Amino acid sequence: MGRLYRKMWKENKGVSPVIATIMMVAVTVVLVGVLVVYMSSFTTQNPTSAMSLATTTDSFTNPYDTQTTNMGGWTLSVASISGDAPDLQQLVITIKTGGVAVATFDLSTNTAIVQGQTGNVKWYVVPSGTAQFYDASASSVTAVSSSATIESSEFRSIENAYMVVLDNDGDGKLTPGDAVMVFRDNTGDGTADLNSGDVVEFKYSGQIIASPSL
Repeated sequence: MGRLYRKMWKENKGVSPVIATIMMVAVTVVLVGVLVVYMSSFTTQNPTSAMSLATTTDSFTNPYDTQTTNMGGWTLSVASISGDAPDLQQLVITIKTGGVAVATFDLSTNTAIVQGQTGNVKWYVVPSGTAQFYDASASSVTAVSSSATIESSEFRSIENAYMVVLDNDGDGKLTPGDAVMVFRDNTGDGTADLNSGDVVEFKYSGQIIASPSL
């Protein structure tokens, strides 16, 4: 009887300390791996995908339509930005009519862009020909050039251009207070090329951050 008892006790003894240690290490490694994967989900997000741009749209008229014809247009003012302010040199603005792109403003390549600065205001014009504006101070029509001085009210008279981007604080970034002016008649022939409902798409680092309608 004593031998049988001792045999049963030996067969029911617990897991050896070596195996227990190995199991604890394995469980710890698995838990650490799960924690690393969970934490990385917060640190590997693309910051551009979270960026968004809010704008307000207002129509304007050209007070000098008898001198430079653009039939007025729309001002898209930057109201707020979620995330870091986009660098203008990486911004692409596309105007779409019926879903089809009719003009693309690519600041990263300076495609079809005339640039200038007056005071702290930097401006970028996208012409479809030789852009010009009515210089009220000189009472004349003047070609747009990088050395031109344009008052804020005169930006409404730009002719032969799709749009003007106004960096009002001159910081090189798209921030609240900056604006994009889009013109109804970009050829100056008295016929509307753009209409209400057309879309202006803002793209930054390959991500669409806003697409307001005119």
